[in-house]
Amino acid sequence: MATSTRLFLAGASILLLLAVSGIAAAEPMYTIDAASDSLFIIESSTGRITQGVGPLGVDVYDCGSLCTTPTGLLYGVYTPSVFGARYFIEISRATGAVVRSIELDVWYAEGLADDPLTGQLYITYGYVRIPTLSDYIGTIDPATGVITPLGRLEFRPDDNEDGDEIRFSDAGQMYLVNSLCCGAGADVYQMHGLNGTLVGQTILPISDLNYIDFLTDGTLIGLDNADDVLMTISTVDGSVSGFVTCQRMSFTGLARVKGGPVTVVPKTWGAVKAAYR
Repeated sequence: MATSTRLFLAGASILLLLAVSGIAAAEPMYTIDAASDSLFIIESSTGRITQGVGPLGVDVYDCGSLCTTPTGLLYGVYTPSVFGARYFIEISRATGAVVRSIELDVWYAEGLADDPLTGQLYITYGYVRIPTLSDYIGTIDPATGVITPLGRLEFRPDDNEDGDEIRFSDAGQMYLVNSLCCGAGADVYQMHGLNGTLVGQTILPISDLNYIDFLTDGTLIGLDNADDVLMTISTVDGSVSGFVTCQRMSFTGLARVKGGPVTVVPKTWGAVKAAYR
């Protein structure tokens, strides 16, 4: 992976130290396999499937985001087609099935994050159909899907102006991913004041970054679903701790498993189940 990704942090520009090694932390992460439209749990340190949760019951062309609340609720935004409607969904952790779906009143929506300190749910979205850009940020009511605008994202002039993913650290700091076009890199910003202000810059040698989440030890983990790799980015010293190839080529969305253990309902998936053993 030779092209660049920019990591934006609040304040002055910081040059990150780079090191390639395995991902040390092993933690369960939710992801969706777009090929089978099913929810899986993978291990953060290997990218391997550890558990098949179940079929979503909807056709997922692209999962803009998955996020979990501290109590374990699992939310997502997705679209069934390239220029299709965007839906806010709640997913059962026991079966993998979509238990609630709300069509959003925007042309485009991607990032979704729950603030662990306030319980407020945030979303990045856009009003323009072509190009499909999530260049606004707002709050979303999970009961109704109503979005309350907070502001337009203030990207740098050379960016793609697309808020692909947002995520809070356990301390309540929001981060945002901006992927550049055609695998030309991605920017990771630290949100300032949750009003669209994005500051700071540094360079990382990866081609793309689509999804991020924090492990319990504070490490930022990312999924590049163009190259099908997981990586960790430390917010303490900024180092990239490794690249791990995922088991499948069609993972979309990434969210840390939270809320304690849940019993996955046994099921028979036939050929789908057999393919992912």
